[in-house]
Amino acid sequence: SPASLLFPPVPESATTEGGDGLNLRETLRRTERRLLERALTEAAGSKRQAARLLGIDERNLGYFLRKHGLK
Repeated sequence: SPASLLFPPVPESATTEGGDGLNLRETLRRTERRLLERALTEAAGSKRQAARLLGIDERNLGYFLRKHGLK
């Protein structure tokens, strides 16, 4: 479901590993990257399709890819 893409379950270990389980910025950064990677995988590398899966336009996808050092 779309909600499961946006809010994947948080593993219990996330609240103890590295002590940053409740650090909002770090959690958002990791979640963004995971979603970008998943969308690109599901879209077989097509940026247009990945953007569509993520509900954003290609320009925003480009921003996020650069932000996370992804191609």
